[in-house]
This record gives sequence, C-alpha cells and structure tokens, in this order.
Amino acid sequence: GLNRQEFVEACQALAGVLSLNHFVIISQALQSMDRHVEHELVHLNKHQRKMNRRFLKLRHRLRKVYHFDGAPRKMMEMVAKVTEQRQRSLNRFGGSMMGSAAAGGSMLGSGHGSMGGVP
Repeated sequence: GLNRQEFVEACQALAGVLSLNHFVIISQALQSMDRHVEHELVHLNKHQRKMNRRFLKLRHRLRKVYHFDGAPRKMMEMVAKVTEQRQRSLNRFGGSMMGSAAAGGSMLGSGHGSMGGVP
C-alpha cells in the first residue's frame, strides 16, 4: 500500500503526465491544422494567379481596344472642340444680334430658338 503522501505524489505525477499528453495532442492537432492551411493556401495562390492572368488578359484587351487607336480620346476632343466653337459663336453674336440667332438657332428657322443651323 501507499501512504497518503505517496498517493498525492502519484496523483500529481499522473496529472502531469496527462496534461503533458493533452499538450502533445493539442500540438499534433495544431500541426495538422497548419498542414491543411498550407494546402488550402497553395490552392488559393493558384486561384489568385489564374484570376490575375484573366484580369491581365482583360486589361490588355481593353487597352488594345481603347488606347491603341485612341478612339474615346479622339471623340472627347471632337466634342470639346464643337462645344468650344458653339460657345465662341454664342459669345460673338450674343451682344449684337437679337432673336433666335443669339440663342444659337438659324435665321431661317421658325424664330423660336431651334438648333437647326448650328455648325
């Protein structure tokens, strides 16, 4: 038999061994989880590379459509040029003429400000 002190020491040793086993199990679970996370990150990196490639191809296609010939830029320049000409003609005729011509309309129009004769 064991006396009381030996029994307490044996229980403490057993508790220490059991808690150490728990730490070992927790450590193994963390290592397993770490491996699974690394594996998932590899798949995520592959997916991100694939999506990045798709976006690069799309960006290249959009640049090819819009920037190599400069179509939208040319259109905006044309619109700005027309509005500037219209503004200049309004400023030039605004003080000296009255009626529809001052409003930007034609002298041959109906007389109520139609935009038929705008250059």
